[in-house]
Amino acid sequence: MDRQTKSQVALHKKLNASEGCAIGRKLSVEPGKGIQNLPLTGYRLYEPFTKSPREGYFMYPIRDKAVKQILNTKQG
Repeated sequence: MDRQTKSQVALHKKLNASEGCAIGRKLSVEPGKGIQNLPLTGYRLYEPFTKSPREGYFMYPIRDKAVKQILNTKQG
């Protein structure tokens, strides 16, 4: 498998994983909808999610306080 194909497969997996999280819903991620159809975003879109991170906001679970602390320190 060449690099471009690997990248496309990885991107497809990430888009599918983001469908079920709050950020994915905010971006209107849908099955079969390519990245070219997603809106360009900036810090303002993600700010509410990182200020007070909660389970379900992100593609991966927030398991402990250390992860929440890392997210909180990435602000600003």
